[in-house]
Amino acid sequence: MELLLEIGCEELPHDLLNDGIKALHNGLTKALEAARLTPSSIEVHGSARRLVALVHGLPDRQPDVEGTARGPAEKVALDENGQPSRAGEGFARSRKVPFESLTFVDGYLTHTYQEIGQPTAEVLTGLLPDVLKGMHWAKAMHWATDMGPFVRPVRWICALLDDQTVPFEFAGVTAGNESRGHRFLAPEPFVVPQASAYLDRLLTAKVMVKLDDRQDRIRTQLATQATALGGSPLQDDDLIADSAAKCEWPVVVGGHFDDHFLQLPPEVLTTSMRSHQDDFAIVDAGGKLLAGFMTVADNEATDPTVIAHGNERVLRARLDDARFFFEEDRKQSLEAFAPRLESFLFQKELGSVADRVARIVALSRSLAPSLNANPEQTARAATLCKNDLVCNMVYEFPELQGIMGRTYALADGEEATVAGAIEAHYLPRFAGDELPTTPEGRCLSIADKLDTLAGIFGVGKIPSGSQDPYGLRRQGLGVMRILAESDARLNLGQAVAEAVAQVAGCITRPVNEVTPEVVAFLGQRLGYHLEQQGAAIEAVNACLAAGFDDVKDTIARVQALDALRSTTGGDFAHLMTSFKRVMKIIPAGFSASDVAADKLVAGPEADLWAAFSQVEGQLDTRHPANHRLATMAALRPQVDAFFDGVLVMDPDEDVKQLRLSMLARIRDGFARFADFSRITTD
Repeated sequence: MELLLEIGCEELPHDLLNDGIKALHNGLTKALEAARLTPSSIEVHGSARRLVALVHGLPDRQPDVEGTARGPAEKVALDENGQPSRAGEGFARSRKVPFESLTFVDGYLTHTYQEIGQPTAEVLTGLLPDVLKGMHWAKAMHWATDMGPFVRPVRWICALLDDQTVPFEFAGVTAGNESRGHRFLAPEPFVVPQASAYLDRLLTAKVMVKLDDRQDRIRTQLATQATALGGSPLQDDDLIADSAAKCEWPVVVGGHFDDHFLQLPPEVLTTSMRSHQDDFAIVDAGGKLLAGFMTVADNEATDPTVIAHGNERVLRARLDDARFFFEEDRKQSLEAFAPRLESFLFQKELGSVADRVARIVALSRSLAPSLNANPEQTARAATLCKNDLVCNMVYEFPELQGIMGRTYALADGEEATVAGAIEAHYLPRFAGDELPTTPEGRCLSIADKLDTLAGIFGVGKIPSGSQDPYGLRRQGLGVMRILAESDARLNLGQAVAEAVAQVAGCITRPVNEVTPEVVAFLGQRLGYHLEQQGAAIEAVNACLAAGFDDVKDTIARVQALDALRSTTGGDFAHLMTSFKRVMKIIPAGFSASDVAADKLVAGPEADLWAAFSQVEGQLDTRHPANHRLATMAALRPQVDAFFDGVLVMDPDEDVKQLRLSMLARIRDGFARFADFSRITTD
């Protein structure tokens, strides 16, 4: 059997459409499984006016099930005369059966029952409104007197099981067998004869309900229109997705704007078109912007030029505004905006944005040598990096921060490296975003983010749960990604200490508390990044516990340990056996002393120390991580021989101290790589 469920609404917010599709799919899946009506497949779609579920392969009724319910123990269910006690009778009443129909199984009063499956249509009548009521929305509405909550007012519901209506009510609307077509192109209600005919009938009514189909149609029409306008579309998958979510029958229309607007920076043009009009830009074969645009209409106009001319008029006004803002900004240099930063508060205790810039300048200059960045160019970029925040263009288009800083810096004659770092210091702006590509950009980005982390932690605004108003998780992940995915090398603990020192005069918490907290927070973000990359949690936790000041080495250790763990036996088994034998015998809190090799007894004791001394130098970061692991694993024969032939806990305290100190030294060599006690083995 096939179920159609269509919820027709007033226009849905495009940014909540995917959430609604997922919520409906998850809700139906869980509810049908709980009701013993597992289908062969469920597909859920959505458009500007509707959410639609098509459930395929439903059984015609629930299967019968047998079950048992266990009650009180026999000695409690019966009194001293063998008659039903109050507890036994109470259990019978709760099961709605006479006591005589119950049996004792394994010493407990038991009710064996059979539940007869109900017809699917009857089950769905109660199930579907519960699914809709259970959908969670980031923003929901109430309407009329007691309608809702739902994302938007519900106007119709079409619910069919094959060709039969599923009767139920939700949000004041009774389900039926009627749907609606496109609001303008086919507005009249129409009857859906059966669930399997829905998609074809809807297409006839000018509605493409599948989001992917609308996106494909937009891409195809964009390419066609751009070719007609002499170019190709500027790739913008996010705008395609947004446009598809806002319509039901997308039609791409092309238009033009005056050539003189091309004198504006390309980012200004594309941002003006995208932000205000959802317009797509057009580029020539060399990637240069052309004086044309395309927009997605949710209508088939008799004369498309009417839509084009309307968009041209509005876009011309927007571009005139952008040109005015740009020309006003260019009446002074980027550096001249700096005094205005003093009146922009960054955070109450941490001062103004100008105060923050001074800290970033000092920190970036200090970090530059470690990151192979030019200290003077990095410091210059830091001096200018926030100035565009107070310019007219960024005030109008906040998404251009950094971009306008680079543009204005180049126009002022600043070096390309400096200008590029100004833009790059905001990267990455979100998970998966591109990273800075130059040493100066990486250095400034890290300094900017570490200053925020140090300052906000320093005033006690630590993220908790879903609360992270300063975006510290994002910024911490950004620092870790820069260090992980580039050749940048930095002593993380030292860098954090310097950042905290820069804000020490402003923060309200002790420096010696803030620094380790920020370092630990960054370790969590590194762990998250590695897990997202597919690393095993155990390997991540073990290597992080050994320290992560050198992020690149930490990643190499995780990857090597992960790879070794995936093998059966061999080096990993030798490694873990050696580690466990060493660890188990060293008392907690043991204080090691220097190992006097000349006092070691010839044989297994001296052999183990000689073997370890020979390879100890190979356990530092100068050697590849996989080599270090193999070196440790290769100590297995000497470790086994030592424990088989030597009494570590010798009655002679000096001998015991010497042997434990030797094992502690070996343990510490292992511990520089990972805390292997966090790895579980069979």
